[in-house]
Amino acid sequence: MPQTELDRRSSHPPKPLSAEELFAGPGEVRALCRAADWSATPLGPVETWPLSLTTTVRNLLASRHPKLLFWGPELVQFYNDAFRPSLAEGGRHLRALGARGKEFWTDVWDVISPQIAQVMSGGESTWHEDHLVPIERNGRLEEVYWTYSYGPAYDDEGNIGGVLVVVQETTSRVLSERRLSALNRQLEVERSRLAYVFQRAPTFLAVMRSDPLRFEFANEAYYQLVGHRDLIGRTVEEAIPEARAQGFIELLDQVLRTGEPYIGREVSIRLARTPEAPLEERVLDFVYYPMIEVDGSRSGLIAHGADVTDHVGARQEIERLLAESEDARAALEASEARLRAEVARGAQFAATVEQATDFVGIATPAGEAFFINRAGRALVGLPDEEAAARTTVLDYFPDDWKPRVRTELLPHLLRHGSWRGEVMFRHFQTGESIPVEWNAFVVHAPGTATPTALACVARDLRGERAARLERERLLREEAAARQAAEAAYAEAHAANRAKGEFLAMMSHELRTPLNAIGGYAELIALGVRGPVTEQQLTDLSRIQQSQRHLLGLINQVLNYTRIDSRAVHYELADIPVVEALDEAEALVAPQIRERGLRYSQSICSPPGRVRADREKLQQILLNLLSNAVKFTDAGGEIHLSCRSEGDRVLLTVRDTGIGIAPEKLRSVFEPFVQVDQRLTRPNEGVGLGLAISRELARGMGGDLTAESTIGEGSTFTLTLPRA
Repeated sequence: MPQTELDRRSSHPPKPLSAEELFAGPGEVRALCRAADWSATPLGPVETWPLSLTTTVRNLLASRHPKLLFWGPELVQFYNDAFRPSLAEGGRHLRALGARGKEFWTDVWDVISPQIAQVMSGGESTWHEDHLVPIERNGRLEEVYWTYSYGPAYDDEGNIGGVLVVVQETTSRVLSERRLSALNRQLEVERSRLAYVFQRAPTFLAVMRSDPLRFEFANEAYYQLVGHRDLIGRTVEEAIPEARAQGFIELLDQVLRTGEPYIGREVSIRLARTPEAPLEERVLDFVYYPMIEVDGSRSGLIAHGADVTDHVGARQEIERLLAESEDARAALEASEARLRAEVARGAQFAATVEQATDFVGIATPAGEAFFINRAGRALVGLPDEEAAARTTVLDYFPDDWKPRVRTELLPHLLRHGSWRGEVMFRHFQTGESIPVEWNAFVVHAPGTATPTALACVARDLRGERAARLERERLLREEAAARQAAEAAYAEAHAANRAKGEFLAMMSHELRTPLNAIGGYAELIALGVRGPVTEQQLTDLSRIQQSQRHLLGLINQVLNYTRIDSRAVHYELADIPVVEALDEAEALVAPQIRERGLRYSQSICSPPGRVRADREKLQQILLNLLSNAVKFTDAGGEIHLSCRSEGDRVLLTVRDTGIGIAPEKLRSVFEPFVQVDQRLTRPNEGVGLGLAISRELARGMGGDLTAESTIGEGSTFTLTLPRA
């Protein structure tokens, strides 16, 4: 029978290998193997090892997959460079090579010894995925996860001589997945909180995704505005068809197409409040602004605003009541002027008694009485002097007055010589009782004590009474109008305060989850939660950038609500101008260098000091300089200067940027106004920076103004009191 290759090899056994030969090659573990005293181990010198062991060890050391070998009854262990990191740093790995498994793996022997025994006894190989096997390393017992298998390693006779462990540590992935799951749960909680805040907000809010624009979200206030229609998943025109004829569909398309937000103030719209109800006019304050993704694309729109119909109506009612109050005041003043003129005229006598405006009359001792001028005859409705002569004194008084005249007035007049007071005269033609002021006195013949005549001057009080009543009526109307105006103003003020409080509350509530998102993203990026890939670092950077941008927008809204509610406190002090300008330059210098801009600064002489709040002064200067950097292209220039004018100091920021159009220059200090909405500027705000800056400047006794030319640049001037 011919001799086989195996027979030939068996008849010529290979030459024993030395440690230098067996462990030849690169790597830390090979070097440790070459330096080890194997004769001190149960295996003995390397030259005495069986071929199966040297072959298995050589393959193990050459493998780039983490492997561990237990050999022989004493389970002497070997491992390769790929397995080396699992033993971590410190002295533990220096005594691992050649050690008995039971003596080395004391911390997990109760876990792995049954698996080794199963393989050594001829049982099936084992497989474990993401299995927790805590081990001692780095000076402490660590929580470590492994994916590994235990399989047989055969000796020269074909028997199981050891256990080969193919292992991969999965601790980082397992812990990362666990923390990611926890983070997702936290994000769900925060998302639910945001959804609750948006849903319960008193202002309306809706989210529309394109293309075409379809409702994705609407809060309760929006549903109330449009009459609880079916919105979600429907286009705007399908859900609110009346919006097309009023131009709102085109307006939404314009915002989505250009990327420029639209701010509407007191805009009228006709809506049905219930599905079957007729259209009714409402007045809205709202803003449409685009949803911009990380890649700069516009994926939809957000509609946010408030129904101010009642507020506008209250304000118009206030204006009407105030106008009526002013009209009433003017009428009252005119009436009083006429009254004074009439009184003055009534106090004068004409050149003759006949032309007197008062009513002059006389009575004889026999009782005949007549008026001797036309005014008197007109008072009581007598056509001429003859008719007046046929009457007696009592005939001029109404019947209900005659007893009093007979028993009180005439006796008093004869006894005291005069009587003055208000009496009632009778009109002979109409029978009307006329109130008059009667000033009567007794006329004596020269040298006698006997009354010869009774003279009187009477003045018609109807005009004065009417004027007085009119004045009282106007006063009552003015008081009622003022009370109604004050009540309407109080109601409008309360509505504005409630809106400000909601914005402040919502901004505060939003900052809490945003800070949590930023904190978790930073922990993951730093590797605290385990290794992170380059692509994951890029995604985390985008998350952090978006989080910081959104947090900045919310902080701006919160600051503006504080200013708008007059809740800002100013700590005024004498601030050196040079210090303020140098501190502002230091804050924006990195941005200027990054944008490739030139920067210059000139100081007024003498530099002096300004009276201001240091923190708020820095906030204004930083906002002006940041805007100049943002809207100036590379190669442009930014110049910061100051000058003195009387008791004021003017701090000026000038740039050579894109400039501001004349029609927008007047509105740059209004809230939620932006002069440039290009998509190449991903860090745009909500248009509150300049509004806040001007309010802060005015709060410190100064002002903020702007000048600009398209294509040439802009100049913003901050004016403050000199210290």
